[in-house]
Amino acid sequence: MKRDLLEAIGKIDPRYIEEAAGVQKQAKRKRSRQASEQTEEPVRVIEPGRRRSGWAAAAAALFLALSVGTAWMFLSGRNVPGVKPSNAPADTPMQTGESNLSNTDRTEELLSPEETTAPPELHELHFDFNSLLDETDSEDVAFAISCITSRTPSTVNEMTGFFKGKNLILITANSFAPEVIDPDRTPTLYRLATQGIEFTDYYQPAWGGTSSGEFAFLTGLVPVNGVNSMLDAVNNNMSLTLGDQLRQQGYFSRAYTDYFSFDYEHQDLTLPNLGYDELLGIGNGLDIVMTDQWPYSDREMMNVVISQIDGMQPFSVYCMTCSGMGLYDTWGNQMAKQHWDEVKDLPCSDKVKGYLAANMEVEYALRDLVAALEKAGIAEDTVIVLTSSQYPYALEENEDWGNTEDFLSELYGYEVDDVFKRTHSTLIIWSGCLEEKNYKVTTPTSSLDILPTLSNLFGLEYDSRLFVGRDVFSDREPFVFWPDGSWKTDKACYNADTKTCISLDGSDISNQYFRQRQEAVTAGIEYSAAVLKTDLFALLFPERSTAWDEGNDTHEAISTEP
Repeated sequence: MKRDLLEAIGKIDPRYIEEAAGVQKQAKRKRSRQASEQTEEPVRVIEPGRRRSGWAAAAAALFLALSVGTAWMFLSGRNVPGVKPSNAPADTPMQTGESNLSNTDRTEELLSPEETTAPPELHELHFDFNSLLDETDSEDVAFAISCITSRTPSTVNEMTGFFKGKNLILITANSFAPEVIDPDRTPTLYRLATQGIEFTDYYQPAWGGTSSGEFAFLTGLVPVNGVNSMLDAVNNNMSLTLGDQLRQQGYFSRAYTDYFSFDYEHQDLTLPNLGYDELLGIGNGLDIVMTDQWPYSDREMMNVVISQIDGMQPFSVYCMTCSGMGLYDTWGNQMAKQHWDEVKDLPCSDKVKGYLAANMEVEYALRDLVAALEKAGIAEDTVIVLTSSQYPYALEENEDWGNTEDFLSELYGYEVDDVFKRTHSTLIIWSGCLEEKNYKVTTPTSSLDILPTLSNLFGLEYDSRLFVGRDVFSDREPFVFWPDGSWKTDKACYNADTKTCISLDGSDISNQYFRQRQEAVTAGIEYSAAVLKTDLFALLFPERSTAWDEGNDTHEAISTEP
């Protein structure tokens, strides 16, 4: 890397010339110790899990990450993009649900954003990267560090600390789609989606299955190994998750799942690994108070949650739902059967009716939860975040699902012929304190953006450069990408299947702009792989690693190798 390139980067953000130069110098010193020279590979979009090898590849990776960082730094420094007042209708009256939450006082007085201690200007922590490079011969560590140092930290903004001290309930809704939400049929979901922070261009890319979508949501990293990514992280320090960060602040911490059994896909290991003191699931206490049926009732699970968070403020809770899973025939899905009368007159096929009926259980679960929070007087002190695990793939035309036609297109109301249409999804971020605030995010957003966004909203101490996604209220460019190499920004989108790139705002798309986004896809995938492979956060946060290990000493060494 030439010094003049570093200086060019410095013209955009001079604070990082010396840091980038130091990292480059250390990497160069290590490469010089290699016995053989290797040829640098050209930049390309890669599939998850594929890696370059050799120190020449590390040099290429360093150049790649710095060039991608140049693009991101060039695009920073703008006003908050895509956030504007919404035209959402007035609050929809919500059905009442029984509550057994008592009226409890806060353990400590919640501070308003104006009263919180002023955070630093940037969401940045300070690491001795040169020492780390001196202590390791790992090209994966060198690559990950080069990615971090090439990025400009996002700035503190008007939403920083807005949720500081509040309770948090995270929900992964299995195969949930925005078409479920209706002002008349699902008034609670409609209220939460339109009276919180409203997202109009949100995606949950199909990374490979339920737990891969869950991984992206909870870690802010790309699930490079599909459904096994959650398991790959079990023996790693994942102390940047919301579960762990809030647990360290003394929050009551618990995870709940009615997704098959408590140990299905090793949930008994993966969820505690992400910062939850205890997991309650089927076969592990939850089934004692739930009806034995398939799928299990999300409403019944949520009422267990309500009973256990009573008087436990502040609390940090995670829920994985199951009611919305396929199949969607009344003979095989008890949730579809129970709620059939509520959808039977809709002008659609029985298969789509079954899907909408099954997801009525999510509506009733949230109805009971919100009613309980309001009765206890803590709705304004509690944040509910809900997103999907993946799109409802069991509606696609597929013999394995018994579908002779494309019911997914019927549900969506248009032909599903690309990844943008297929994986459009829903993100709900709601709190009673948000109602009537009319926040709307119109820029492209994905599940990778949830963790950095909530880290900012909760006023946590974090380094924005460590996440692949962005805080949606920051000045960082909106950027969503898919495992096939497709991507979307607020200016353009690229379809890897058709190899076409189109402008979204009428401006000309330069070759440089296109190339930098292609490189960003590669960097995001390879960085995520390096984080998992090297247990990077354990190296960056040795002081947190001790506390984390003490809370996770029951994890057995397991492998996903066949």
